[in-house]
Amino acid sequence: MSKTNKIRLMEQSQEMSFDKAFEEFLTFCKTKNLSEATLRNYRLQFRTLSTYVDTSSPVSAIDQNFVQSYILHLQGKMHNPETINTALRTFRVLVNYWTSLKYCQSIKFKLLKTETKIKEVYTDAELQLLLKKPDIKKSSFTEYRTWVVVNFLIATGCRLRTLINVRIKDIDFDNEVVSL
Repeated sequence: MSKTNKIRLMEQSQEMSFDKAFEEFLTFCKTKNLSEATLRNYRLQFRTLSTYVDTSSPVSAIDQNFVQSYILHLQGKMHNPETINTALRTFRVLVNYWTSLKYCQSIKFKLLKTETKIKEVYTDAELQLLLKKPDIKKSSFTEYRTWVVVNFLIATGCRLRTLINVRIKDIDFDNEVVSL
């Protein structure tokens, strides 16, 4: 949607705009020491919101009708209900924060109904093959590296981003501990 087609909410004097309220929210998140990935997600979702509303408009205009209209806007842009729900969860966090500061009224959010998809899982035979330690002398580097990565992820339960950031200095081989 182009800037000229964005919804322009009625200006009200001395009220917090979406832009200013969002910057205040980010400052609050930084004081809570939230991760950069979380902040990046908030920024991304705010950009999605800014395709719908003029961000110089006051946040006090947010009401149940605004939320329903925003959901319809998201459904027109995004086809995956899970993606829309992600945007709505982030928007709910923003609205709850703004409500706590009395910038807008409290809103009840209902997420879209989604179908539970059954994920395909490995068979026992595939797991045995995946977890079998390769012979260092006969295996390729990539085969051994893949085995190490799979076992590290299973043993620690960490996410891929965390694994990517592990450095040699983070590993204590004597005590078998990884500290990040």
